Order: sequence, then C-alpha cells, then structure tokens
Amino acid sequence: MEGDEQKEIRRQILEIQRDTTISPQEKGARMQLLLSGKWKDKARSESEQKEVEKKENTAPTYFDEENKVFGCKHYRKACKVKAPCCNAFFTCRRCHDEEVDHKINRYQIEEMCCFYCGEIQPIAQNCTNTECGKKLAHYFCGVCKFFDDDEKKYIWHCDKCGLCRVGAREMVHCDLCNMCLHPDHTMHQTYDGNCPICNESLFHSTTTVMRPGPCLHPIHTSCFKQYLRTNYKCPICSKTYKDNFNLPQLWASYQREIDATRMPREYRSWKTEVLCNDCGIQSTAPFHVVGHACAECKGFNTKITALHKIPPVEGEDEDEEEVDVEIEGAIEEVEGDEVMEEGAGEFAIYSDSDESEDYSEDSSIDLSENAENNQ
Repeated sequence: MEGDEQKEIRRQILEIQRDTTISPQEKGARMQLLLSGKWKDKARSESEQKEVEKKENTAPTYFDEENKVFGCKHYRKACKVKAPCCNAFFTCRRCHDEEVDHKINRYQIEEMCCFYCGEIQPIAQNCTNTECGKKLAHYFCGVCKFFDDDEKKYIWHCDKCGLCRVGAREMVHCDLCNMCLHPDHTMHQTYDGNCPICNESLFHSTTTVMRPGPCLHPIHTSCFKQYLRTNYKCPICSKTYKDNFNLPQLWASYQREIDATRMPREYRSWKTEVLCNDCGIQSTAPFHVVGHACAECKGFNTKITALHKIPPVEGEDEDEEEVDVEIEGAIEEVEGDEVMEEGAGEFAIYSDSDESEDYSEDSSIDLSENAENNQ
C-alpha cells in the first residue's frame, strides 16, 4: 500500500539523519538516492502499466473470429480508430457509443492502429508503415472516417446528407425528403424525426426504414415487424395497417370475444360514443370492456369520446336472471348428491355424471399469426 511505502521511506530517512558516523553531505546523498530510487520504481511501474493497457486497447478484434476476419460485430475492417474525445481506441464509432456514456464525433477522428503491424498512424485506407502497407478495408471515406471491407455492399458518401449511405446504386438524394431514396418514390416526407418504436434517429439510422400504408409514417423495418406481433395500428396516427392483416378475420375475433364475455347487468345499458381511427366517423355503440365497433366500417379500431352511464330498466333481463338462478340451484343440488367413496386407501369424489363438457371458447386475439401470414 502507498501509505506503508511512505512510512518505510520516512523511517529510513530518520535512520540516516540519526547516524552520527556519516557526514552531512553523505546523509543528503543517501536520502536523495533513497527518494529517487522509489520514484524511479513507481514511474517504471506506471510506464509498464500504460504499455500493457496500450497493447490491450489496440489489440485486434474480429468480425468472424473463427475464420480470422478482422473487424467488430458491426463492420469488417483491419484497424481501430482513436476517439478524440477520450483518447481510447475502438474498432468503430458504434462500438465507442455502445461502450461509453457519450457520442463520438466521427469527423474529428485523426489516428488509427493497423491490426497487421500494430502501428499507430494517421487515418487512411492503407497502412502507411512501409514494412506493412496492407489495405485495411475495401471502402474508406476520408470525410466520415468510415471503413467497411464488405464488398457486397454498395456504399457512397452523400455530400448533402453529410455522411455515408448504404443501398442500391440507383438511389439519389431527394432535396424534398432530405434523404437518399429511390428516384421513383412519390411520397415526399422528411426523415428528421425518430423511429416511433426505438426512438433512434431515422436520418442517421444504420438499419433500413420503411413507410407502411395507409398513413406512410416512417419506421424501422425491424421495429415494424416486431411491433406487428402485438399491435395492428400505427403508433403515430392509430390507423390500421390494412395491408398487413386480414381485417374481416381480425374484427370477427373481437366480436367472438364480445359475444363470449357477457357484461354484468348494471353495465348492459351503458352507451359509448366512439370515433373510428380509420374512417373518421363518430357513432354510438354498447359499452363493453373488449371493444366497440364502428357503425360505418364495422372495425374495432375506435376510441371512446363520451360515455353515457344509463341505469338499467326495472324488469329488464329478469327472465335471464331467473334462468341463472335455476342453473345455480341445479348445480348446488348436484353437489349435494356427491358421494364420498373409499378405495385403495384414497378418497375420490364422484358426481351423477362421469362426463364433463367444456363450454369455454378460446377467442383470444392473435395478431402475430395474421402479421406473419401477410409479410
């Protein structure tokens, strides 16, 4: 420990000062040697530690370690770049942003470390070491300081976007959308916002973006597929993704659930005013916990705008109530006739009927099946 080392140095200095057999000049020389020796050992230890950290920091990483393909989980490349914000080496900017608590400025990167020779040098497509000279990636952008050795990708730098894009060769920059898109696109919409699911910037996104109908609000393709497993409407405007579902089958499942779930008597007379998110028509529907159908398009993508708590009318549904009471009485009578029999040391309960019927119907709404069948 550092405190123990300091105590030991102080003890030796006191011994030197108390020694009467040596001259003051000799005492000073010994104390100076003692202090400088400890300082040199500490400096040497710190230097060795930094060298170890440097080697670990600049050590090669792999996109495919089994086949010895250099890179990371994001890109194939044979170098690391030095982050100007924290002076540490990372295989790519995305690795940096995932490992630390701040974002890297890709345009300020100036240094890199070659995986082949380990030399730290100015950033470039080829290693500047004359004994190495290896090409570090198939594609390199000197503006974005971006490397990618995947020859199957078509990558280009767009000056108007200010960054590198990946896509088809026919894609061009659209000034109205402020994005590189296919030239035959007809819906002009900016991509300055974020994905409504993961909240990642759509403009700087590294994954594909799509605009599903009918509303055409942009969303990540991967987020969209995951979202359809549990929902059927746009997270922004709430319109139904009609192209991705069998709507008659979907609405029929809602109606089966309503028919199978009878509301208590005090709620049966309640009425709701609903607004359809698809056709925009406002209509009235009986209150139910499962949903409310639009009177115009018969869809269940509606929201309640008003609730009318109408009290039940006296005498209404009394016949049904009497039937329920009779059924309950019959059940109690059967339970009273149950016989306890003993056999093989165990007791079993038998009723008048050995057969049992299950009247429950599985009418749960499975959106995932509809979504997967229509992808």
